Amino acid sequence: MTHRTLLSAAILTLALLGLPISVDASTPVTDLTCLYDCTGASVELSWTNTDLYTSITIERNGIAVAIIGGSSTTYSESPPLLFPAAYTVLPECVGTVAAGQTCQPSPAAVFDLSCTRDCGTASVELTWSAAGGYDAIEIYEDGNPVAVLSGADVSYAAMPTGPTVYEVYASCAGVLSDPVSCSVGTVPVPLPQHLILGLSRGGLVDTVGALEAAFLARGDTFVTISSFSELPCGVVPGPDTIVWSITGTFPDNAPLTDEHGQFLVEQILSSGGVYHEGGDTWGFDPATPFSDYDGIGLATDGDDSFTSMAGLDIMAAHGSTYSQDQVGSDFTDQLSLTTDDLGGSDSRVVWEENVLGLNYATGVYYQTDSGMGNVFSQSWELGGYGDLIDPVLDDIIEGVGVPRCIRVDMFMAVQNTTTGVINITWSAGYTGDWVNLKLQIFTPPCTSDVTVTVPMPQWPGFYNYSPPCEGQYNFTLQSECTGGYLSGESVATVEWARPHKRGDSNRDGGFDIGDGIHVLNGLFAMGGFPCEAASDVNNDDMIDIGDAIYALNALFAGGPPPAAPFDECGIDDETPSGLRCDEYDVCL
Repeated sequence: MTHRTLLSAAILTLALLGLPISVDASTPVTDLTCLYDCTGASVELSWTNTDLYTSITIERNGIAVAIIGGSSTTYSESPPLLFPAAYTVLPECVGTVAAGQTCQPSPAAVFDLSCTRDCGTASVELTWSAAGGYDAIEIYEDGNPVAVLSGADVSYAAMPTGPTVYEVYASCAGVLSDPVSCSVGTVPVPLPQHLILGLSRGGLVDTVGALEAAFLARGDTFVTISSFSELPCGVVPGPDTIVWSITGTFPDNAPLTDEHGQFLVEQILSSGGVYHEGGDTWGFDPATPFSDYDGIGLATDGDDSFTSMAGLDIMAAHGSTYSQDQVGSDFTDQLSLTTDDLGGSDSRVVWEENVLGLNYATGVYYQTDSGMGNVFSQSWELGGYGDLIDPVLDDIIEGVGVPRCIRVDMFMAVQNTTTGVINITWSAGYTGDWVNLKLQIFTPPCTSDVTVTVPMPQWPGFYNYSPPCEGQYNFTLQSECTGGYLSGESVATVEWARPHKRGDSNRDGGFDIGDGIHVLNGLFAMGGFPCEAASDVNNDDMIDIGDAIYALNALFAGGPPPAAPFDECGIDDETPSGLRCDEYDVCL
């Protein structure tokens, strides 16, 4: 078989596989990793092919050590004593060698690192799991080495003097692994509006990420932690912070511990709001102190039938399909109410299954007695909600009783094409914590930006703005709430053009021979065109002698009148010409 035949076959195969076709040059491999197996004293290389290679050369420290098949995606060897080494993967495609990708092997890092703090003794215990075969374990505090342990050690006791970040490295053959870190007391106080306890360890649904994205869009402040040791000792968020407790769905969940449950109870007793979600918190996991403050009674472990929900009570405006975290084995807890919990008797179902007619509860709102924080609990993951979660968050936040600052709804900025005024309007379903509204107008370079404070009440809201010059105007509106919080921005943009009448070149409000003469003066006597758009009489997106001729024909020879805007003030919004109108006071 000739090289040409081989090349044709390769191109056909690439097309069938959906891979890029490379004739003149080969593309390099991607995702190259080099792992040193400390136990077997071997190096494992892996990568992703991006082309149909004819062969792949492996180099160690610049010297070829193997030539393997072009479809290979792994290579392993036991290197000589000379170590560490740099490995390069060089693919070849029909005689053309692609750029090499290089990596240096390192041992597998430790995993499942945790920092457990004892606030009574101010001590911290680090624990981890190891891949094995390490020569040593190295501990760093805030970037500084503090201990070298045996490679078999899986714990370390420390006495930090303040907020500390710990890093654990494994080493063998003189090479360090990537670090794994945990923190103690590093979250600053006072806490922000939202504290996310991101304890879920995986799965298809990412509630933590969904909350973070929503809070960023709203302009809310938040911090996410994965361990209570990240908080300073004795800190309880209290009424100015909502705690979002995210524990996930089995087998990627983190069951509530007594420490976790007690933290939620202290938040409730401090008048702070709590949101908790967990697939097995009530029907499978052991009880914790939180069990007496969630308004939930008996629960069953559930099954895989929860795929859609209806909202009730404070969530009556909502409902959606649900994307399960563990498809086929979600085991969503089915909940019931109790009137015997320690926060009072006002417990309500807010979510229930609504497709199969089973109507079991999966969400409970617990409005506690005066002086305590309210609780919102559900046995499914909010990140799997099949519609926009921002309106749902609004009602959860209002339900747990923490002051909030929500954005306005239906924010619009529209130019009145007759008068030129930009009409700015807004609406919303809630104004309870608003102090005023902050309107910012970002203008073209011809003028200065503007900030306007709109006092409450202003509902529904409006503001009229008259631009001084043509160009793009960007508008943002934020609600400012009690405590100085700002909501997320609502945004609108207007490309503003000055209203005019086509044909009124001399800007006297009429259309007569003076306009034709004005066009000729502008063209041949350097008179200029303060409103180019009005002088484009024949609507051909330019100003030339044809505009004067068109005006004279329309006035004296029965020719058609100029195109709109002609009889009334307006802008040429159907076929924008790019012609400016810097001066035209007739319409304003």
